[in-house]
Amino acid sequence: MTTENPKNKGTDFATIVGAWWTSRLRKELAAKSALRRCRVTDDAFYIPLFHELLSRVRAAEIPVNADQLALVACLLSHVKSPHTEDNTSLGRILAKLLTNSPSGQIRFRHLLAVPSIRRDVNARTRLLTEGRRVVALLGGRVPLEDFIDTFYWWDDRRKKTLAMSFYQFS
Repeated sequence: MTTENPKNKGTDFATIVGAWWTSRLRKELAAKSALRRCRVTDDAFYIPLFHELLSRVRAAEIPVNADQLALVACLLSHVKSPHTEDNTSLGRILAKLLTNSPSGQIRFRHLLAVPSIRRDVNARTRLLTEGRRVVALLGGRVPLEDFIDTFYWWDDRRKKTLAMSFYQFS
């Protein structure tokens, strides 16, 4: 189990997970539906396609926290398509979309209120709920690699980066 993003491994990690989403999750509708129905991240451990993802990441010799990966897999099951604009972060996209929406800004603050998943055992379930809401607010279209990295490595540093990006562009 890792607690830090290994140097130069974050992008490789997000690329591998993004490739799994593109090549497998989008095509395996039954597994995608099963991941969408997960109420807690532990439910993902009973779905074979999740174990395929876990094996892919481990085969790349990237240290992985299976619980955090399960969170990302569950969230990716709600994504419909990648947001493909260059140089666009999750915070920037949320800012463009939610600037004039008081309820959207409240949703964003709820997301930022979720504590680090390393310090609070209940945070993963809360982050799953808030992450699903983010995907819904974005109409299922997310910047795949930034989304993966943000939710996998959810901690105070990621929250600050997300908040800075959001408020800089709102």
